[in-house]
Amino acid sequence: MSTSGFLFQSTASERIVGYVRFLTAALLALWVALPGRAWADDTTALIEALASNPSHKVRIKAAQKLSGVRRDAVREALIGALGDDNALVRAAAAHALRKQPHATSVAGLCRVLGDSDDFVRRSATRALDTLGGAGGCPAMVRLEVSGDTPEMRAHLTEQMRKKLGEDTQMRVVDGVPAMVSKGKIRGYELKLRLDRTVERSATKTRVTCAVTQSIFDLKLRALRGSATQRGALELDAGTPDEIISRHFRACVDAVVPVLHRGMSDFLARSRR
Repeated sequence: MSTSGFLFQSTASERIVGYVRFLTAALLALWVALPGRAWADDTTALIEALASNPSHKVRIKAAQKLSGVRRDAVREALIGALGDDNALVRAAAAHALRKQPHATSVAGLCRVLGDSDDFVRRSATRALDTLGGAGGCPAMVRLEVSGDTPEMRAHLTEQMRKKLGEDTQMRVVDGVPAMVSKGKIRGYELKLRLDRTVERSATKTRVTCAVTQSIFDLKLRALRGSATQRGALELDAGTPDEIISRHFRACVDAVVPVLHRGMSDFLARSRR
């Protein structure tokens, strides 16, 4: 073979190798780009399914698939799912957050420690264990109201639940979460005794509402403090019972902020 022929073949071979390398690089870039876009599209679809799909089974599956995707948007979606109407979805979201522990998940997981479903509570507890435990969670408060009429008990319960539920420093719960009974989270029982008196005379009608507030330590089952708050209102003589009941409700509403402040002050002192 001549020298020129050898050079021609070498040049052709180099060109072929160059083309192969170019095609390989292009295919590799395409392979990397397409799955990434598909992954992004899949993640968005899963987030949407978790938030709004009418089937709880689909929402559960979405939470499970999102557990391995560590992105802020995914974590926000999972935290939002902790408030889902279905307990299994809430539990799946807590489990998914356990697989990608992050400080921003703590507040949401703390909220469901008082969930009505035991499976959800246990899932949240395990997730918090990956974040150093539940010691930083707000205090849990179990509310019990007794005395006077069922209507007034229900009204006082509703108003106090709103106050306690909106406070970031405490959460009102129906049962006693395991984390409280084990002493890992502060927990108290707030017992309210509601009493009403109506005094009528020839010149006036005096309405008095009194609420005795007793605070018990849930772990120790011990009384920690007690106080009575009173409110009174004078009405015209012969005021109908319907009007008296309406004013009594207003009297209860006036006492509620004082009761809530008393509980808040107690919790503040207990931290010292």
